[in-house]
Amino acid sequence: MVNWGRHSRNQFLGRVGAKGELFPPKRVREVAGIKPGDLVLYRASKGRIEVIKIPSLREAFKQEKFARISFEELEKLTKEVLGLNLDEG
Repeated sequence: MVNWGRHSRNQFLGRVGAKGELFPPKRVREVAGIKPGDLVLYRASKGRIEVIKIPSLREAFKQEKFARISFEELEKLTKEVLGLNLDEG
């Protein structure tokens, strides 16, 4: 018999639905801070799915700052990442 409650610290068992749906238990969502309507990123590897909450802009601005960067530096880095020509303006 399977215990569908707590498996170990912050780990819970669940079952995949008939159509492949995943239903994280309420406590899992609470620990992860995931609420209805939140945007999440799924990362998959063999036998594993990781769900990562993507913070809203409001949440992101409330987080502790860990880097200092000027607007100009951010703009330059953004253009580099997006592959834009820096000489265009």
